[in-house]
Amino acid sequence: MTAQAILLCLTGLLSTLIFPPVMCSTCPSGFTLIDFDEFSGGVSPLPPFYRGLEWTNAGVVARSYHPTSGYVTALSSGEYVSFNGGGNLMSISVGISSPLEAFSIKSFVIAAAWKNDLQLSMTGWRSEVRVHNQTIILQTKLATDVVLDWRNIDKINFETFGGTNAMLGDDGTHFGMDNLCITTGSEEPQELLYKCDYWGDPQLIQFPKAAGSIASSTWCQITGSSVLYQSSYVLINVVNSGSQRGDIVTSFAMTFYNDDNISLCTLTPSDMTEIPQSCGPDVRISKTGYDLNVAYRKAPFSAWIRYSSWGGGHYKFTLFATLTHINAASTTGMCVNGCRGKRSAPQMIITESTTHKEMVTSSMADKVCDTFMKEATQQFPRNGLVVETTPGYLDAVRQACIIDVTVTGSTQFAEQSVSNVITDILTHKGEINIEDMSDVIKNITHITEQTATEAEIEVETMIENSTLPCKPGCPQSSVLSPTLFIIYNCDLGSSLANCTSHLFADDLAVIVAGQLGIKYSYQCLDLEKRIKLFIDHLEYYSYLIDQPINTNKTQALFTARAIGHPKFDIHFNSGSKEKINWVPEYKYLGYIISSKLVWDKFLTFIMNK
Repeated sequence: MTAQAILLCLTGLLSTLIFPPVMCSTCPSGFTLIDFDEFSGGVSPLPPFYRGLEWTNAGVVARSYHPTSGYVTALSSGEYVSFNGGGNLMSISVGISSPLEAFSIKSFVIAAAWKNDLQLSMTGWRSEVRVHNQTIILQTKLATDVVLDWRNIDKINFETFGGTNAMLGDDGTHFGMDNLCITTGSEEPQELLYKCDYWGDPQLIQFPKAAGSIASSTWCQITGSSVLYQSSYVLINVVNSGSQRGDIVTSFAMTFYNDDNISLCTLTPSDMTEIPQSCGPDVRISKTGYDLNVAYRKAPFSAWIRYSSWGGGHYKFTLFATLTHINAASTTGMCVNGCRGKRSAPQMIITESTTHKEMVTSSMADKVCDTFMKEATQQFPRNGLVVETTPGYLDAVRQACIIDVTVTGSTQFAEQSVSNVITDILTHKGEINIEDMSDVIKNITHITEQTATEAEIEVETMIENSTLPCKPGCPQSSVLSPTLFIIYNCDLGSSLANCTSHLFADDLAVIVAGQLGIKYSYQCLDLEKRIKLFIDHLEYYSYLIDQPINTNKTQALFTARAIGHPKFDIHFNSGSKEKINWVPEYKYLGYIISSKLVWDKFLTFIMNK
């Protein structure tokens, strides 16, 4: 049947398809038709408690009472339509006296009574939380068949405003409503969908094991092929390839199975660049650009795979499944059990190709991520939607974002975090059918692009007005560290008395020899005196150049024919006067040096490598 359909987008935006007005007088199975035709007279208020629901500021009017008005346009059957009294806000709710906890509205027919281009705002509530919001435009001579399909709400408000006088005898903001399809019976609740995210370097937010679980992110240490998710209907293998900047997903294979465990198809990266293959009637596949959404009704399961060109190309996964399948004995994979290896302490590896912008972006990772995520959460109040997220999810995504931006110096990973946040806001309640997932994802993509553009402008300005902060230390494995150390401490050797010194990188090795040709006990006394003098000079030099000594890593080794080390202790003179420990051996520049200056342990170490 053709009709003017008003479709709800989760973004709060409107999609309107206009066709010739042909109105229906029946409701889908499970819904009750309310046509208001049991009333009599010209006009009267609707009873406060009607058809099991509480009606506020609602009335009924006969077509003959205002024969030239838009009430006649809204009439789809019989003689009566409902209207909003005084043109003011009208509401339908379960009410205090009602035994119902919720109801659902499928559709209704509506028209403006006196004004063209009359705006009608509809708001659905559940437990005093706004869960739906939509605004449409009404005309006096063209009826609108509104299809909401709002499920399990406990209140809906209808509020009108604006419009221009159609010269039909009045100028109020009234509307006429007929053929309301509604259900007040208890619906069988659908099992909720929960989410797993796997993206970036890679970052993992697992499926919850129970409703209300707190989300947390893990920075995985993983290369090669791994099972991301496996159930009786789905198997997803991912390949993480290591690079200088992380172990990104460079390939994947997603296989679907029927009830008999027979493979229906296997999707790979080629299905994202070419026309996707068919996997049968139960598997719905939609492709937008280089993004792929797959929904498998039978599981139920849905996967959203996105492609990014960063790092030579990699993939990001968002999976949806029910707790029943997540907690099934046969279900496994990283999305359920977590990743084997974990990493911490992110650091950017600076190479010759690293740009100044990347270094600044890396150093400001927390501010960059906060800017993108703030823009994501602020998109929804302006669209009339309530911002709710999975417990702990924002913190988990923020932590993952900071790690990836710190390591890469790229804002692309902050953009991916925006996608995560928006997806969670729109899907965390789980009240989405598998069949609707493709449409939801299109809305998420649209909002993400809009949000990322706004955030990128703000971050660009922030980076341009910033300078690369100066932090102590040098990049790991960089030649800069030993070069600067040797230049800055070139006079160190001449400042130390009674010893031979060796410098390498930021290490100092010193050889102090006792006097020869005297008794061993006198040699020890002389050696103790020389060592203490050396420490005095070293600490004085350290004070002058403002370079602290790492006392915790300082050790002493004694080599002589005698057994054991001398019977005296060595202490630093400043600070907390830490004691320098005697050790039987230590590793220096890859060599194992023992108190007897033999090579057996070093050779054994080399042979066992």
